[in-house]
Amino acid sequence: MSVPHIPYAINILLCLAAVLVSNYCFRRANPQARVFNRYFILAAGGVVLAIVNIFLRDPGASFWLFLVSAAWLGTAVYQIRLMPERDDPLNR
Repeated sequence: MSVPHIPYAINILLCLAAVLVSNYCFRRANPQARVFNRYFILAAGGVVLAIVNIFLRDPGASFWLFLVSAAWLGTAVYQIRLMPERDDPLNR
């Protein structure tokens, strides 16, 4: 039984989507103080994973990279639920 070949463009798009979601969370969590937090780690990991997808052209690894990229995007999207509440000046 062989694993299916997933196009690398799909893997890279999933990684870039994870980077965008993580950067959104990073900027929204604390806009004044830029500190390394879990959102930064998710964004940096998404960039590294995209680079791995670009340079690793093994058809056997594409399926596993797809699973890791999808899990990375799922983790980034889940982090939106864990964001701290912000004081909204309109609700005062």
